[in-house]
Amino acid sequence: MNAEQRPALEAMVFENARGRDFLEIAELDRRAWLDNRNPEFIPDGEHVWRIWVDGAWVHVARDGTQIPGVILAFPTRGGALCVHKVMVDKSWRGLGIGTRLFESLLAEVDRSLGAACYLTVDPANAAALTRL
Repeated sequence: MNAEQRPALEAMVFENARGRDFLEIAELDRRAWLDNRNPEFIPDGEHVWRIWVDGAWVHVARDGTQIPGVILAFPTRGGALCVHKVMVDKSWRGLGIGTRLFESLLAEVDRSLGAACYLTVDPANAAALTRL
């Protein structure tokens, strides 16, 4: 982390996504998906992010006017929450934003729902596997 990034990370807000955030989140999804091992597949679009922001558990990392990270969980029939996506903009990776997004989401789930959560990870995603 360089000196310019440190103040920005310390000032970053981790909170529930707002209704108007869905377009920026969908754009982050498209950019993040390019690093996927199957980048030819289309990521989730604006339409589904609009639904998720309104009806699922979506937390964002907010740095002033931009959203460099997002985490999404949705309820399952069994009562648990499935953490479906965690994304951090490439230029912000390695700074702990993903960890802070998990902490923000799980703290709210514990406070308001008390449900179990689970996460599935692509076995080829070495960065995610080393953090589990």
